[in-house]
Amino acid sequence: DELYALGPPDFEIGHLADSPDVRFGLRIRDRPRNILIAGNAGSGKTNATAAILEGVNRMNSANADRFISIIILDKKNDYTPRIREWTNVVRLNAHDSGARVGLSSPEGVVPKIWSNSVTSIFCPLANLVSAWTGLNAAIQWLHQVMSAADPKRDRWPSFVLLLELARSGALAKWLGKQEYARSLINQLEAITQSTDVFDCFGGLELERDIIRPRKHLLFELNNLAPSWVRQFLMNLLFAQVLLGRMLRGQKTNSTEVIFVLDESDQDATAEVDQAFPDKMSPLSLMLRMGREYGIMAIIGLGRLQHASAYVLSEAQYQLTFNQSDARSISSALSFCPGMSSVVTSNHTAVSFRRNSSVSSTGRRRPKHSRW
Repeated sequence: DELYALGPPDFEIGHLADSPDVRFGLRIRDRPRNILIAGNAGSGKTNATAAILEGVNRMNSANADRFISIIILDKKNDYTPRIREWTNVVRLNAHDSGARVGLSSPEGVVPKIWSNSVTSIFCPLANLVSAWTGLNAAIQWLHQVMSAADPKRDRWPSFVLLLELARSGALAKWLGKQEYARSLINQLEAITQSTDVFDCFGGLELERDIIRPRKHLLFELNNLAPSWVRQFLMNLLFAQVLLGRMLRGQKTNSTEVIFVLDESDQDATAEVDQAFPDKMSPLSLMLRMGREYGIMAIIGLGRLQHASAYVLSEAQYQLTFNQSDARSISSALSFCPGMSSVVTSNHTAVSFRRNSSVSSTGRRRPKHSRW
């Protein structure tokens, strides 16, 4: 009862190290609960994440009517062999010709709002804040022109098209100063040379293509560089789901979507948050607000010292494996000075804490507690 005050766990992944009879599990179906898993290389983060995903897969098999879609953004191809036997998995690689993610808006999102969202993600990450307004206006105009030519299809410009127009000078009236245009051309060249994944006028829409049809997505992002290109792709996908659900009023108490970001030391950092004017990346916004819309995330970090404040504060479950640098150890101890040890199914020891309590109104609030 002390361990599971909210009810029994949905699935188990191990037992308490000093009490093998006390099984350790997680409860996520009734309410999205973000999970932070931190530890040095080889400490067992990926194995622990895989154990959680297997638990979710078993839940899906037992109750298909309450299906939870898992979206894995895999930077090291760690998960392909682990989910090979799963059904309903869409596998994409950012370097394959079949993988396309366009700038098109999610269902129910007004084009003007979505265009502003796309540029508010792209420009800070590409260090193009001065070109923000001009690029937004150019994308809106191109969307109107392209959609008018084919009213049955909602067509959006690709980065390849934007690059061609920028080189020709056609975007000059929106961009203004020549140095803004040169900077935009440089970054458009970087993103189009890095990957062809954005070379389309439509492309993958997670809600339509993955979540609603009750599928999973394994998106391999290995060797996708520079890092800001990968971060743009990831944050665009987060915004697709969160903003779409927010504007459709698609609130729910139960978990419907799980994003998995392992090895995210470059992507879930305070530095990335600082790049945005409101000091909050789309990932941080999703961690902060996604639970109201059935969205949760599993974040894997090697070090805690550079992590985003939202990653640290918005995780309802935190599993900390061995840490070797002083700042990460201090961060781990600040969450819970006396964390309990757990042995997971792969016999790896991990310190654990649950971070939730219920207020008098029934609303969950973060609270540092320990088991």
